[in-house]
Amino acid sequence: MAFYLSPQIAVVERDLSNYVAGISTSIGVYVGRATKGPVWQKTNVTNERSFTDLFGTPTESTYEDFFTVTSFLTYGNSLYFTRVVDKTAAKNSYIGIEGSSAALSAAASPSQPLSGTYIEYHNAEEIFNSGGTIYSQSFSGSLSASSIVFAAKYPGAYGNDDIKVAVVNYATYQNIASTTLSGYATNIDDAPESSDEFIVFVLVKNPDATYSIAETFKCSTTENKKDSFGTNMYVETLINTSSQYILAFHNTSASYLYPKSFIETSLTGGHDGADNDGATDSGSLRQTGYSLYANPEEIDVNIIIGGANTATAVASAIISLCESRKDCIGVLDVPKSDVVNVS
Repeated sequence: MAFYLSPQIAVVERDLSNYVAGISTSIGVYVGRATKGPVWQKTNVTNERSFTDLFGTPTESTYEDFFTVTSFLTYGNSLYFTRVVDKTAAKNSYIGIEGSSAALSAAASPSQPLSGTYIEYHNAEEIFNSGGTIYSQSFSGSLSASSIVFAAKYPGAYGNDDIKVAVVNYATYQNIASTTLSGYATNIDDAPESSDEFIVFVLVKNPDATYSIAETFKCSTTENKKDSFGTNMYVETLINTSSQYILAFHNTSASYLYPKSFIETSLTGGHDGADNDGATDSGSLRQTGYSLYANPEEIDVNIIIGGANTATAVASAIISLCESRKDCIGVLDVPKSDVVNVS
């Protein structure tokens, strides 16, 4: 080994063209179905728990996508997942609360999925429509009597069973301790103080089929009204910026602008939407999903995962994506029909 009397610069050239980063440091991409969660977004997940919390557990229609993602996350710690749905068929669960009786209005349903961020779809006219006619802010049609409409934050049938909403209005709260609603009373830290104020409870289904209170909001139908801490209490602003489960839309043209009595009810009308499975057809939705990652300047990725996306068109799209980006590899699988139950 040589020794130098003064600092030297050593130049070493190494060919990295055949180098693939270890999976623990690689960033993956996968496009597929899920029972819930944001749609058509590039969502980063770092472990199986974070993926399950946001996108749900496996079902008969999503298990291949679920286990593709979780298998990668067993060894890796960063994956971008895009949940795809048919925008013309997927629906958010919802419930309309009539100001006069807190009754259920269920004749109309949201037909456009929410993107997962209230900012893009915070106006009612962008969500509710019937027969191609978009609802106005007046909530015309069967929702015209609804003072407030609650909708699941994400599209999918999961909201029909997994989420309930309970509303305790000002009048109900005055006698809550002497009613069967006393269980809610213990979860109210800041009581409604006027007729325009009410408490919204979001209940989430447990594995044993019971429901637990996941979120509590003290709301008002008066825009820009603040609580004692300076927090905006307006039902749309508070819930749409804070809830992990629901969105709220206030019908300012309703006869009654606030709930008049107590209600506890499930959401309804949610639908997963028709979805190409990527294996037995063209998988056009999934091709579109992978195209979201075309710009290498936006997100660094190392591995584009095919997984259950074995349709020729989807596989070709993944190959083209890798060739275009020039900074990642594609990992493709063979169709299940070629290897399962084949003698």
